[in-house]
Amino acid sequence: KRDLEDIRQFVSPEVLAEIKRQAQEDPNPGKTELLLINPSILEAREVGTQTIVSVLYDVMMRENGTETTKQVRELWHFSRETQKPEAFWLLEGIQQVE
Repeated sequence: KRDLEDIRQFVSPEVLAEIKRQAQEDPNPGKTELLLINPSILEAREVGTQTIVSVLYDVMMRENGTETTKQVRELWHFSRETQKPEAFWLLEGIQQVE
């Protein structure tokens, strides 16, 4: 739906800016079907007042209604105030993994 106001509560300002930029570049996004998602926490650490978690997502997906599946591997970085366990985790960035 590209509900940027909803997305805002789950991402850092930098990630939101990138999502907005991509939405402007591609106003008619395709359909993505996620067939299998295997997440693995690779690292969790405290940095100052933040807890940082890095999650590897190994995904099988199809795009735009094709029958061809492809594997995508991405490393997602999340943060949250350590002293606020009720707070949402914020997506801080995504890295492609070869």
